[in-house]
Amino acid sequence: PLLAAFPDARVVHIVRDPVAVVRSLNAVPWAPASLVANALSVRAGLDAVQPFRDRIHEVRLEDLLADRPATMRRLLDFCDLPWSDQVIGGTDLADDAPPVPWLATRDRDRNRLPQRPELAAEDAYRISRITAPQRARYGYAPLPPAGRSLGGHLSRAFVDLQELGTLLRLLWHLRRTLRRQPQPAPAEVFDAVNTLHPDAVLACSPADRDRLVTWLSEGRESG
Repeated sequence: PLLAAFPDARVVHIVRDPVAVVRSLNAVPWAPASLVANALSVRAGLDAVQPFRDRIHEVRLEDLLADRPATMRRLLDFCDLPWSDQVIGGTDLADDAPPVPWLATRDRDRNRLPQRPELAAEDAYRISRITAPQRARYGYAPLPPAGRSLGGHLSRAFVDLQELGTLLRLLWHLRRTLRRQPQPAPAEVFDAVNTLHPDAVLACSPADRDRLVTWLSEGRESG
């Protein structure tokens, strides 16, 4: 619908290895703690883009990191924009992101964040299986097999069911919050969203939340 409404729009879609995306999602409080739910979400998102790939410009994050000048030249050509050396500058150019840990853009801020946990080889392989068509579509090589014992499969399945049950309960709470009248304040919506995975490694501290509330208030006043 948006492409039909804006036929001259130049859409850029940044893609990343789905296994890496799920690992990142598992570290933030606004995504569920369920690896299966996150893998299925990433799969659905990439499939939703599939019908429009001939009308957009896609950039693999890995290519951007490996060769930023060449990748940005192709992007600017697609957008019909002139080259500028500023497009290969550092991340310190970004200065307008909300003050929450997972959106830190400055190198010095990101370097202070806790390390995102690595995935177990068995979980990485399982995610790669769930997203296999999408990974192949974007040129990501299959991961080497890493299986579990029967007991390991049963244990992991039990954890999956627990995580999915918790997610459904939290989504129901979030839905009730969003549909409530009068409409909830932005900070209350933020709190409800962040209950999806409150123990995430990049979860907001009380100080982070206070800074965000101030940032939201200043934005409403300036708007």
